[in-house]
Amino acid sequence: SYIEVSPSGRGLHIIGTGKIPRAAKEKLHGIGVEVYNVGRYFTWTDDVIAGEHDDIDTVQDVIDDIFDAIEYAKPAKATVRPYTASHTADGYVGAVWARWLDQALTRMRNAVVGERHNTRVKMGRLLGGALAAVRDAGFDPMSDDDAITALYDALPAEDKEKDAEMAAIRWGFVHGLTAPLIIPAPPAPPMESLESLDTIFGSPIIEATPDDVIPSNPEVLPTIHLTDLGNGLRFVDAVKDRVCYVTAWGQWLVWNGKYWEASDDIIIRKIAHAVVIDMYKAAVKDNVLDNELAKWALKSETAARISAMISEAQPYLCVNASEFDTKHDYLNIANGIVDLRTGEVSSHDKAWRFTKYIDIPYDPNADRSVIDAFMATITAGDV
Repeated sequence: SYIEVSPSGRGLHIIGTGKIPRAAKEKLHGIGVEVYNVGRYFTWTDDVIAGEHDDIDTVQDVIDDIFDAIEYAKPAKATVRPYTASHTADGYVGAVWARWLDQALTRMRNAVVGERHNTRVKMGRLLGGALAAVRDAGFDPMSDDDAITALYDALPAEDKEKDAEMAAIRWGFVHGLTAPLIIPAPPAPPMESLESLDTIFGSPIIEATPDDVIPSNPEVLPTIHLTDLGNGLRFVDAVKDRVCYVTAWGQWLVWNGKYWEASDDIIIRKIAHAVVIDMYKAAVKDNVLDNELAKWALKSETAARISAMISEAQPYLCVNASEFDTKHDYLNIANGIVDLRTGEVSSHDKAWRFTKYIDIPYDPNADRSVIDAFMATITAGDV
């Protein structure tokens, strides 16, 4: 016998002669042993006996140990069930599934020589576990056979030895079905979605017409792509005329229902988080998942994408500093805006651009005896 380094450079091949048990002449369904009847040899490419250390006198000892281990490592039989497609899923679960599927297919396409068998088994296991996980969450995007076929179709053309490769993929897939992957917890910022924006703004959301993507900038095309600019336009559409940026002050302002309040970046980023979460909801229409939008929503959760969204939205939300606090004969108070010349009170209005506010209500019938006495004293009765 002799030893050679494996093609991957990560293992050793022990070459020798020995008797293969009779059971090995049957199909082994890709469990890690490749049997070649003509050449009368096999290779072991799995990790079943890892962690055990035995004294080996002959190559036959190795063969016996391997096939003893195989008896305990044969795949569980998949439960046969009629397949019924389910297209109902929230956008987040759909996005996680799409990422797992892309990962498995990409790994299959890019498997290096010497690692291809292991890759088939591992990616079968990955996709089986992924399907089991999303099915537990109420989403069944494809049948078992379709999943296995998708992995096989991703193999390089020169790899296509169908029986052996399909067997390896199927073995991994069946095991994966018995060990569902864990779906990462969805993002949970303080605001769950755009429906919760009133917790910041303090006033009902203003409805826009369906084609009115950017009310204050009608010249901008309403097509929204899966890009940073697209996310910026989604942000603008979400806040409409309740958020603005004053370049001269370097300051974001938020309409809180009574006045334009200076806002820190934390509030603005929370709004951006809500925009992303709302994208998951938008990814499901009529119980059909938009895979591309769901995947983009997942990518948009990164800090870089959140910052880019805000940066791209900012130019469409700019307001000149000169537009604020220009109505000097009016006072913005708790129960409205009072005309200091007439005493008339009108409702709060964002269009008046007040940043000043007094948290005291105006009562025209309030007791004014104290102020009247004060005015009489300081003016010597000449009020």
